[in-house]
Amino acid sequence: MLGLFSAELTETEAEEVFSRFPELSREKLKNRRRSGDISGELLRLYMTASCGAPPEFAVGPHGKPFSPSRPDISYNISHSRTLAVGALLTGGMGEVGVDVEFVDRERRGRCERIAERFFTERERAEIEVSVDPVLAFYLLWTRKEALLKYTGEGFSAPLAGAEHVSGVIVRSRVIYGADGREYAFSVSARKDAFGKENAECKGSTDIKYIKRI
Repeated sequence: MLGLFSAELTETEAEEVFSRFPELSREKLKNRRRSGDISGELLRLYMTASCGAPPEFAVGPHGKPFSPSRPDISYNISHSRTLAVGALLTGGMGEVGVDVEFVDRERRGRCERIAERFFTERERAEIEVSVDPVLAFYLLWTRKEALLKYTGEGFSAPLAGAEHVSGVIVRSRVIYGADGREYAFSVSARKDAFGKENAECKGSTDIKYIKRI
Protein backbone atom coordinates (compact mmCIF):
# COMPACT_ATOMS: atom_id res chain seq x y z
CA MET A 1 0.00 0.00 0.00
CA LEU A 2 1.15 3.51 -0.78
CA GLY A 3 0.64 6.30 1.75
CA LEU A 4 1.27 9.96 0.90
CA PHE A 5 1.53 12.50 3.71
CA SER A 6 2.49 16.09 4.41
CA ALA A 7 3.42 18.07 7.51
CA GLU A 8 4.00 21.78 7.93
CA LEU A 9 4.99 23.20 11.30
CA THR A 10 5.37 26.79 12.38
CA GLU A 11 8.65 27.66 14.10
CA THR A 12 6.93 27.48 17.48
CA GLU A 13 5.32 24.13 16.72
CA ALA A 14 8.61 22.81 15.35
CA GLU A 15 10.51 23.61 18.55
CA GLU A 16 7.79 22.02 20.66
CA VAL A 17 7.74 18.87 18.50
CA PHE A 18 11.56 18.70 18.47
CA SER A 19 11.61 18.72 22.27
CA ARG A 20 9.53 15.51 22.27
CA PHE A 21 11.54 13.66 19.64
CA PRO A 22 13.51 10.59 20.72
CA GLU A 23 17.22 11.11 21.26
CA LEU A 24 17.98 9.50 17.90
CA SER A 25 16.00 12.18 16.07
CA ARG A 26 17.36 15.07 18.12
CA GLU A 27 20.91 13.93 17.39
CA LYS A 28 20.10 13.58 13.68
CA LEU A 29 18.81 17.16 13.54
CA LYS A 30 21.25 18.85 15.89
CA ASN A 31 22.67 20.95 13.05
CA ARG A 32 19.41 21.23 11.08
CA ARG A 33 16.71 22.80 13.20
CA ARG A 34 14.62 24.48 10.49
CA SER A 35 10.90 23.77 10.61
CA GLY A 36 11.04 21.91 7.27
CA ASP A 37 13.69 19.51 8.61
CA ILE A 38 11.68 18.90 11.77
CA SER A 39 8.48 18.37 9.76
CA GLY A 40 10.33 15.81 7.65
CA GLU A 41 11.58 13.91 10.70
CA LEU A 42 8.07 14.00 12.15
CA LEU A 43 6.82 12.31 8.99
CA ARG A 44 9.56 9.67 9.17
CA LEU A 45 8.66 8.81 12.75
CA TYR A 46 4.96 8.71 11.92
CA MET A 47 5.38 6.52 8.86
CA THR A 48 7.62 3.99 10.57
CA ALA A 49 5.40 3.91 13.67
CA SER A 50 2.34 3.31 11.48
CA CYS A 51 3.96 0.05 10.36
CA GLY A 52 5.10 -0.95 13.81
CA ALA A 53 8.73 -0.37 12.83
CA PRO A 54 11.29 1.01 15.31
CA PRO A 55 12.54 4.58 14.76
CA GLU A 56 16.09 3.46 13.94
CA PHE A 57 17.25 3.99 10.38
CA ALA A 58 20.24 3.38 8.12
CA VAL A 59 21.27 5.05 4.88
CA GLY A 60 22.20 3.63 1.50
CA PRO A 61 25.45 4.40 -0.35
CA HIS A 62 24.04 7.69 -1.65
CA GLY A 63 22.22 8.74 1.52
CA LYS A 64 18.72 7.32 1.06
CA PRO A 65 17.32 6.32 4.47
CA PHE A 66 15.68 2.95 5.08
CA SER A 67 14.45 0.80 7.95
CA PRO A 68 17.09 -1.92 8.47
CA SER A 69 14.73 -4.16 10.45
CA ARG A 70 11.85 -3.92 7.97
CA PRO A 71 12.90 -4.72 4.39
CA ASP A 72 9.20 -5.00 3.48
CA ILE A 73 8.69 -1.22 3.75
CA SER A 74 10.17 1.71 1.88
CA TYR A 75 9.80 5.38 2.61
CA ASN A 76 11.07 8.66 1.28
CA ILE A 77 10.85 12.27 2.46
CA SER A 78 11.36 15.67 0.88
CA HIS A 79 10.87 19.22 2.06
CA SER A 80 10.85 22.69 0.61
CA ARG A 81 10.50 25.87 2.65
CA THR A 82 8.32 24.84 5.61
CA LEU A 83 6.42 21.99 3.88
CA ALA A 84 7.54 18.37 4.14
CA VAL A 85 6.08 15.43 2.24
CA GLY A 86 6.53 11.72 2.74
CA ALA A 87 5.70 8.53 0.88
CA LEU A 88 5.41 5.14 2.56
CA LEU A 89 5.20 1.89 0.59
CA THR A 90 4.37 -1.30 2.45
CA GLY A 91 3.88 -4.94 1.56
CA GLY A 92 7.28 -5.50 -0.02
CA MET A 93 6.29 -3.55 -3.14
CA GLY A 94 9.75 -2.14 -3.80
CA GLU A 95 11.16 1.35 -3.55
CA VAL A 96 9.51 4.77 -3.55
CA GLY A 97 10.80 8.26 -4.30
CA VAL A 98 9.22 11.62 -3.59
CA ASP A 99 10.08 15.26 -4.18
CA VAL A 100 8.46 18.63 -3.47
CA GLU A 101 9.53 22.09 -4.59
CA PHE A 102 8.11 25.53 -3.88
CA VAL A 103 6.93 27.10 -7.13
CA ASP A 104 8.90 30.34 -7.13
CA ARG A 105 7.38 32.43 -9.89
CA GLU A 106 9.88 35.24 -9.32
CA ARG A 107 12.76 33.11 -10.62
CA ARG A 108 11.71 32.28 -14.16
CA GLY A 109 15.12 33.23 -15.57
CA ARG A 110 16.86 30.82 -13.20
CA CYS A 111 14.40 28.08 -14.18
CA GLU A 112 15.26 28.61 -17.84
CA ARG A 113 19.00 28.38 -17.14
CA ILE A 114 18.59 25.17 -15.14
CA ALA A 115 16.40 23.63 -17.84
CA GLU A 116 18.98 24.48 -20.49
CA ARG A 117 21.67 22.74 -18.49
CA PHE A 118 19.89 19.71 -17.02
CA PHE A 119 16.77 19.00 -19.07
CA THR A 120 16.51 17.03 -22.29
CA GLU A 121 15.41 18.62 -25.55
CA ARG A 122 12.03 16.93 -25.21
CA GLU A 123 11.57 18.29 -21.70
CA ARG A 124 12.54 21.81 -22.72
CA ALA A 125 10.04 21.65 -25.56
CA GLU A 126 7.36 20.56 -23.09
CA ILE A 127 8.06 23.64 -20.99
CA GLU A 128 8.05 25.97 -23.99
CA VAL A 129 4.58 24.90 -25.17
CA SER A 130 3.07 24.89 -21.68
CA VAL A 131 0.50 27.55 -20.75
CA ASP A 132 2.38 27.83 -17.44
CA PRO A 133 6.12 27.37 -18.16
CA VAL A 134 7.24 28.00 -14.58
CA LEU A 135 4.91 25.36 -13.15
CA ALA A 136 5.85 22.97 -15.96
CA PHE A 137 9.52 23.42 -15.02
CA TYR A 138 8.94 22.62 -11.36
CA LEU A 139 6.75 19.61 -12.11
CA LEU A 140 9.46 18.22 -14.40
CA TRP A 141 12.15 18.98 -11.84
CA THR A 142 10.28 17.07 -9.11
CA ARG A 143 9.69 14.17 -11.52
CA LYS A 144 13.42 13.88 -12.08
CA GLU A 145 14.27 14.06 -8.39
CA ALA A 146 11.54 11.56 -7.47
CA LEU A 147 13.02 9.10 -9.98
CA LEU A 148 16.56 9.59 -8.68
CA LYS A 149 15.33 9.14 -5.12
CA TYR A 150 13.46 5.99 -6.17
CA THR A 151 16.69 4.45 -7.44
CA GLY A 152 18.60 5.74 -4.42
CA GLU A 153 21.15 7.48 -6.62
CA GLY A 154 20.15 11.05 -5.81
CA PHE A 155 22.40 13.67 -7.37
CA SER A 156 25.20 11.14 -7.78
CA ALA A 157 23.50 10.34 -11.11
CA PRO A 158 23.21 12.80 -14.03
CA LEU A 159 20.00 14.80 -13.70
CA ALA A 160 19.56 15.01 -17.47
CA GLY A 161 19.29 11.23 -17.63
CA ALA A 162 16.52 11.02 -15.03
CA GLU A 163 13.67 10.70 -17.48
CA HIS A 164 12.53 7.08 -17.24
CA VAL A 165 13.11 3.96 -15.15
CA SER A 166 11.78 0.68 -16.53
CA GLY A 167 8.67 -0.51 -14.71
CA VAL A 168 8.36 2.70 -12.71
CA ILE A 169 5.83 5.47 -13.13
CA VAL A 170 5.84 8.99 -11.74
CA ARG A 171 2.75 10.97 -10.80
CA SER A 172 2.97 14.73 -10.40
CA ARG A 173 0.59 17.43 -9.26
CA VAL A 174 0.29 20.72 -7.45
CA ILE A 175 -0.28 20.81 -3.70
CA TYR A 176 -0.66 23.80 -1.40
CA GLY A 177 0.93 24.75 1.89
CA ALA A 178 -0.95 26.04 4.90
CA ASP A 179 -0.50 29.63 3.74
CA GLY A 180 -1.71 28.86 0.22
CA ARG A 181 1.77 28.70 -1.30
CA GLU A 182 2.02 26.54 -4.39
CA TYR A 183 4.27 23.47 -4.51
CA ALA A 184 5.08 20.96 -7.24
CA PHE A 185 4.91 17.37 -5.97
CA SER A 186 5.97 14.08 -7.57
CA VAL A 187 6.05 10.48 -6.37
CA SER A 188 7.59 7.48 -8.16
CA ALA A 189 6.92 3.80 -7.57
CA ARG A 190 6.12 0.61 -9.41
CA LYS A 191 2.89 0.78 -11.38
CA ASP A 192 1.11 -1.69 -9.11
CA ALA A 193 1.68 0.57 -6.09
CA PHE A 194 -0.71 3.18 -7.45
CA GLY A 195 -4.45 2.94 -7.12
CA LYS A 196 -3.99 1.98 -3.47
CA GLU A 197 -2.88 5.35 -2.14
CA ASN A 198 -3.46 6.29 1.47
CA ALA A 199 -4.69 3.02 2.81
CA GLU A 200 -5.49 3.45 6.47
CA CYS A 201 -2.40 3.76 8.65
CA LYS A 202 -2.51 3.84 12.42
CA GLY A 203 0.34 5.99 13.64
CA SER A 204 0.95 7.32 17.11
CA THR A 205 3.30 10.25 16.50
CA ASP A 206 1.74 13.72 16.52
CA ILE A 207 -0.89 12.80 13.97
CA LYS A 208 -2.61 16.17 14.47
CA TYR A 209 0.15 17.80 12.40
CA ILE A 210 0.01 15.27 9.56
CA LYS A 211 -2.27 15.35 6.54
CA ARG A 212 -2.84 12.89 3.76
CA ILE A 213 -1.97 14.20 0.32
